[in-house]
Parts: sequence; C-alpha cells; structure tokens
Amino acid sequence: MTEQRSDNTTQNQMPDVTPENQPPWLAERLKWFTSLQFGVLFHWGPCSQWDGYGSWPLVPADKWARKDDMKCWCDRSKDLDRFTRDYWYLNKTFNPVRFDPDAWAQSAEEAGMRYVSITIKHHDGFCLFTPIQPTTR
Repeated sequence: MTEQRSDNTTQNQMPDVTPENQPPWLAERLKWFTSLQFGVLFHWGPCSQWDGYGSWPLVPADKWARKDDMKCWCDRSKDLDRFTRDYWYLNKTFNPVRFDPDAWAQSAEEAGMRYVSITIKHHDGFCLFTPIQPTTR
C-alpha cells in the first residue's frame, strides 16, 4: 500500500471543477494572467536535445507522442525499449555550458513579452538551477 501524504492529492480527492466551486481569488487571478496576452514557456532540459514531446513518448499507451516523422523515434527503429533507454541516458549528454538566462530574458523583453515561465524541475528528475548573479541593468 502506498503511503498517503497530506501534501498530495489524488484525482478522487480533487474538488468538482465548476465555476461555482472555484476559490474567490481564482477568477481575478485568471483575468490578470490572460491580460498579459504574450509570453513564453520554456520546457527545457535533457529531452530538448531531441525532437520529441518531453517524456510523453515513454508512455506505452501514448502512441500519439511517437509520430512517424519524429527523428528521435525513427532513429531508434521505433523500438520503445531502446527509445526509453536512450531517453534516460540524455542526462549524460545534456551540458548547457552556454546557457545564458539573462540573454533569454532580454530577448523576451525586447520581443514585448510580459511573462516568462521556465520548467526548472521536471518529472523526469531533471533540475535546472542557476546561481543568481547581480545584474548591472
């Protein structure tokens, strides 16, 4: 039996998702977010070395995520075991030594974006932490 943790919920514990059952602050928060209109989400980590959909192709039932024109899938002869093994090895080859978050932020700002979101902890275990440097801007 799996230990039940108070900080996790299961699908059966989720409240009914109807407009009447939302917390009072949610509508105002969603209005604020949608008013931003233009931004970017970076889902970046070892899996970004490939042309796939993050870790979705690893799920046997998610055949939609293993398209016949996906190079990383076809290069492994459409063999799910081989694909899975090589996916989990990507952390050995991901070495973003030239990652420059300030340049990314500057580009987003210059493009007129009003928000940037970056995945820093993904369910595949990859964590992206960058030391905070004082800026001169």
